[in-house]
Amino acid sequence: MTDAPNGEQRRLQAIMFSDMWGYSRMMSEDQARTIRLVEEHRAIVRAILPRFDGREHETIGDAFVVLFDSARQAVAGAVEIQRALGARNVGKPPEEQIWLRIGLHLDDIVLRDGHIYGDGVNVAARIEPLADKGGILVSEAIVSHTDGKVPVTYKALPKTPLKNIKHPPPLFAVLADGLPVPRRRPPHRSRAPLVIAAAVALAVVVGAVALRAWRPLSPSQDAIAAAKYQEGLARIADLDVDGMYGAFRAALERDSGLAGAHLRIAGWAFHDTPLPAREHFVAAQQHRDRLDAHDRLLLEALEPYVATRIDTAAFVDKATAAFRAQETNELRFWASYALFRAGRYAHAQALAEAGPHSHYLPLAWAAAISATQRPDQGEVARAHLERCAQKGTRSTHCHKLLALMHMRSGRCQQMEDVARRWVSEARADPEAEHVLAYALAARGAPLEGVVEVMGRARTKYPEASTPLVQAMDRTRVACWIGAFDDAEQSARAWLASLGTHPDVAMQVMPTSYVIGALLERGDTAAAVDEAKAFLRRAPAFDPDAFGDDWTIFFENVIAKGATDDASADRIEAVRQKWVTQQRARLSQREHLVHHWRDAWGEWVRTPEEARRALAAYDALVKDGLTLPPDAAIDAGLALAVGQTRLLAGDAAGARPLLERAATSCTGLLEPLRMTRVWLMLARARRDLGDVAGARAAYDIVIERWGDAPRSITVTAARAERAALP
Repeated sequence: MTDAPNGEQRRLQAIMFSDMWGYSRMMSEDQARTIRLVEEHRAIVRAILPRFDGREHETIGDAFVVLFDSARQAVAGAVEIQRALGARNVGKPPEEQIWLRIGLHLDDIVLRDGHIYGDGVNVAARIEPLADKGGILVSEAIVSHTDGKVPVTYKALPKTPLKNIKHPPPLFAVLADGLPVPRRRPPHRSRAPLVIAAAVALAVVVGAVALRAWRPLSPSQDAIAAAKYQEGLARIADLDVDGMYGAFRAALERDSGLAGAHLRIAGWAFHDTPLPAREHFVAAQQHRDRLDAHDRLLLEALEPYVATRIDTAAFVDKATAAFRAQETNELRFWASYALFRAGRYAHAQALAEAGPHSHYLPLAWAAAISATQRPDQGEVARAHLERCAQKGTRSTHCHKLLALMHMRSGRCQQMEDVARRWVSEARADPEAEHVLAYALAARGAPLEGVVEVMGRARTKYPEASTPLVQAMDRTRVACWIGAFDDAEQSARAWLASLGTHPDVAMQVMPTSYVIGALLERGDTAAAVDEAKAFLRRAPAFDPDAFGDDWTIFFENVIAKGATDDASADRIEAVRQKWVTQQRARLSQREHLVHHWRDAWGEWVRTPEEARRALAAYDALVKDGLTLPPDAAIDAGLALAVGQTRLLAGDAAGARPLLERAATSCTGLLEPLRMTRVWLMLARARRDLGDVAGARAAYDIVIERWGDAPRSITVTAARAERAALP
């Protein structure tokens, strides 16, 4: 054994990895029974290890990592463990039996701060899954140190590749009384979808071990920075994204050149905060000499993603190439996510599902499912996320994804239930409180309670963000209750809090509320002026990081201020050009219906506009446009298609779509749109002869916005309700 000045110890060790055969299936069938068997298995192993000088290094779930100073003791101890379990299984029904797989390897390892590192650790981890049920598989190094010295024989196996091991050692099965006769070839665990589904519940546990104990040496000489870096990796394994940020930032405070921390913050934060994420990515590039081979692949993969404007095709190419070069869980996730961003949902799902039992699987798989046009898979995705949320030690990100899936599906009670769990487990997370507020509003809770929850959320944001968040909340609440003068003022305060922030997407949101309030008050000319002013300012902002082009919204607002045929033809030409540009950027057919919604369907208010929108719809159908099934359609698209059909005279075709939009859980997120839908639904019910249903829908509009001094929606609702028979 040698000691380095930093306390690092290097020693030759026999490393034993073991896990329970069938553990994932057992947990999915009967969790209580499996936990009982795990505890019994641990007791048996722990009673045997001291007799062979085995030191239990780590135990997570069903897995043991044990170190021996002697290869002979390691083999003898492993045989004794398997014999003890074999004797214990005699006469027991299959569901009560305990079977282990054991892998052994001899190599130098590094011990630092209670963790073990080195190639030998990785080799041992790869050997164990190839062992037979009840068997022991060892490397050539073990055999060379024990052959003829322990009462066992060895059976050489055909050359076997070990994932991510460049020079895998020859492998041997241990032959001894009480052990199963090995197969001719090492078994490979099934990756069938059902097995993967059962394993998702365990992903965070297995992932935490894999990231914490079995990665290469930390790229920092600062012990605290190294520990925080390892904690960040483990928190990713738990899908604790906020915890990951905290750990990596703490590591960077001690060692600002920790490129791996910069790199992962950049990748995970980019969707929400592109500009700071890019700064972290630049730092990772500057310190790339401190990245190992794996993380350099990750750096290359993420470069097109965190660019000034996402190059989706290059992101797919580089991420999938990185994964092919080194098939790790992390690179699998990013390859799957790149495919998801490109709209290749089926490919993203297939790649995620094909992986091993990975902590990244719930996120990648659910993300692909949430956007795919396969509603039959929705329950499966929700089940995965439920398991992750319930069993993960810090799985707040799973709560978030699950709540958003319920919101998208119109399951407002389930959304509230998940949000409450999320709040209780992530008390410092303001987003959890905001999602709870949206759920409460959707379920008709008193406004005072909703506002109170939003107020709690604001206290959890950094002080510098409070004015912006407060203005955003006030804008949405004002729109929700029909206080459009207040909504305009709050939206302008929101804009003022942004100042000259260069992110165009952040500037668009409050501007759209200003325009929405003006249009609802009937101030079309003022709304047109706002739209023109924004288009003049837009070139000064950075392009949208995800390539979204917002100009069609403002062009449609401008078109509302003109009524002549020439203007109608002009906006039609603008729409056609915009859709052509979007199709060049996002070529997948799944996007066509959303292009149509943004350019036409969202803006239909008259039969003539409906006619033009339907003509555009029919033209895009020839290019592959399809409407998602009802279970997969979102509220905004349902409203756009529903109101177009209604104003085109198809009330029967419009009603189910409008019903779906009206019962969504996004009312407080999109208060202008989700109140207008009730007017459209009232009209559909009226046209179909459902007078009582129409009256109820009109009443919701009037109750919500009836106090507004000026509202074109309420004015129409009152007049049409009064005209009902």
